[in-house]
Amino acid sequence: AAYYRLDEYREAIEHFRRATAIRPRRVWPHFYMGQSHRALGEHEEAIAAFRRARERNPRELRFFYALGEVLEDLGRSEEAERQFRAAANVNATRPDAWSKLLAFYVRQGDRRKAIAICERLQKEDIDNARDSSECAILMENIR
Repeated sequence: AAYYRLDEYREAIEHFRRATAIRPRRVWPHFYMGQSHRALGEHEEAIAAFRRARERNPRELRFFYALGEVLEDLGRSEEAERQFRAAANVNATRPDAWSKLLAFYVRQGDRRKAIAICERLQKEDIDNARDSSECAILMENIR
């Protein structure tokens, strides 16, 4: 982890590889290996590492987001959307999960889906998310 914090990503990847070989069920070395690959512009390797992390802990939101973000960076919007949507569905009561999905739709310029998320948040009264600035702006514009 020290190499990662020092932005020495090649060395970090090697250490994370060793850690996963010793304890393959540990999730965080896969995640940080993905972050290291992403920092080096090695997107396919990052995707593979994030997928391994997500498979080992399918409830951790950061794994969905990291995978979704790298897919979005590559213009693979449908795959990215699946990650953000899955995070929200797996963690349906977490406002941050819905906020990330909403932010994805806003970035993608998909107003219809963004409004649908806002309406769902209001209907289900998910804590604080219904009051997000994105929702307030979107809902105000349709009145």
